[in-house]
Amino acid sequence: MFSQEEIHGLSAEVTAQVEKASNRESKLTVMIHVDVRQLQFRKEGDRSVDKLIFHTTLFDYDGKYVTAKEASLDLHMKDTTLERLVQSGLNAKTSFKVAPGTYRIREVVQDTESKTMSALNYNVQVPTTASGPVAPVKPPKKHKQSESMTDWTLAELMSARPELEGLKTAESQQGLPILLQKVGENVKYFFDTFPDTTAREQITLELLDWKGQPFKQQKELFNYLDLSLPVKNDVGLEEYRTDAKGRRAEPAPMGNGFVSKGFASMVVYFHPTHLSDTEFRDLGRQLMDGRETEVILFSQIPGKAPPKETLKTSTRSIPILVQGLAWIDPTRYQIIRMRTDLLRPQGDLDLKKQTTKSRFTEVHFKESPLVLWLPAEVTVTVDWQGQIYRNRHDYSDFRLFRVEIPDRSKTAQSAPD
Repeated sequence: MFSQEEIHGLSAEVTAQVEKASNRESKLTVMIHVDVRQLQFRKEGDRSVDKLIFHTTLFDYDGKYVTAKEASLDLHMKDTTLERLVQSGLNAKTSFKVAPGTYRIREVVQDTESKTMSALNYNVQVPTTASGPVAPVKPPKKHKQSESMTDWTLAELMSARPELEGLKTAESQQGLPILLQKVGENVKYFFDTFPDTTAREQITLELLDWKGQPFKQQKELFNYLDLSLPVKNDVGLEEYRTDAKGRRAEPAPMGNGFVSKGFASMVVYFHPTHLSDTEFRDLGRQLMDGRETEVILFSQIPGKAPPKETLKTSTRSIPILVQGLAWIDPTRYQIIRMRTDLLRPQGDLDLKKQTTKSRFTEVHFKESPLVLWLPAEVTVTVDWQGQIYRNRHDYSDFRLFRVEIPDRSKTAQSAPD
């Protein structure tokens, strides 16, 4: 019910109708049509027997749970009745009292005999002023999982990514090449000149319930090190954690979950080396963190782009391709926010979702003119083996890191500047 993926095990359709109920509320009626020919009946005497279960859930514009209803329909039909339903199909409906707004209907229909189901999405707008029936909003175009978001319409993007609210649409793509060139130059300079850096990291690991709320949580503090790792014709950083005594350490993942890292390298998709294996689209301008930004949609090209991210679980490592959004300061050509999502298919049935949201901050170092843009907040949400894991990383106290070797006969000592 809380997934957005559609399942079509049964032949079912969902529509909706809105009617004004009062000055503050409207009546939203969800109508489900099922093709009876795909149902699996069992015989009890002269009756064809089956049971359908309908789960209807409403989510608001931001994807938050609003309400839900469950209903069942027991079918004990004579042959004449079954023949009639084969021609017409079976109809069911349920109603909700709702306030004005945009809603996503999630309908799950289960056939208890065949153990098959359909899971469908339908978007509907409930207006503030309505008299009589109002035509429902048609759902956005259904994309194959392998399709890149660069091909989606702006309306589809706005519906799927609420953080784009307030976007002023780009009139053309003419300015995109020069923007990518300037951002690419900054990203290349970042990796070419990156100094060994350390920061204080607080990690919050959470296991989420079916409502998206954490029911299990643990927090830990570490020193996080980003060490320059030159790679021929590519980019690379070595990133790891240490405890208060400088010993390498990692928090224990929850259950079969994971512990994420590698966020300083997120901007690699804009490196000149990788511009040719990534698709880009200028969406327009948007205020973000109090400043005007240019919003760029990007998507790695399957079969051409090398995986730059890997999900490491307790059982295996999964290389993945991503697509996402970047908010760029158009005057300084710096990336200030990013979001990445899986570009499907990724070849592993246990991994349904991975979303990474990052906010970058301008970092100045004492006794050094160097300025870097580094991640200050990162949230990673993963749907893995039916469980939802969320990792929150908060970084502070950035410092340059150096290794001093006063004497070859002595052990190297590490100290932050």
